[in-house]
Amino acid sequence: MLDLSPGKYWMAAPEYGTGITDKGKPYFYFTGDITYRADDDAWIDLDPPIQRTIWLYLTDKAMPFTADKLDALGFNGDFSSPKFEQLGDGIVVAYSIDRYQGKQKERWDLAIGNHRGFEHDPIDIQTIRRLNAEYKRQKGTTPDPPKPQSPAGPSPATEGVNKDDIPF
Repeated sequence: MLDLSPGKYWMAAPEYGTGITDKGKPYFYFTGDITYRADDDAWIDLDPPIQRTIWLYLTDKAMPFTADKLDALGFNGDFSSPKFEQLGDGIVVAYSIDRYQGKQKERWDLAIGNHRGFEHDPIDIQTIRRLNAEYKRQKGTTPDPPKPQSPAGPSPATEGVNKDDIPF
């Protein structure tokens, strides 16, 4: 693994296309030379350039995220003859470091597309209870119960009124 800092980089004039993994999963790829690193408002030469490939899976589960990224580049929607309106002479890519099976791995992705976050399905109450119990078992403790709220002061309608002022 190279000594690169996580951040944004420039992939010059990438080649792109589709393929399929040995497990039958379709993907879209961008392969090109990483030539610059973003540093605040400037691009710093990466000398020598390095070649990297970005893999975007086209499975049913991954398609919404991949489609957002491809659309941001002006994808024509035709995987048999892909073209991009916004590709120009290169693309901004993001580099990060992930851990996989206890080892650090490079992760390259397009620095565009779905950055709105992910939608999350809520967890059902039985699963919440199981997770709470497992967490407590792992920690060997139970959380303190919440403290009772302090009693509210007198209501504005009765403040300053004594019982002799009540007309009945």
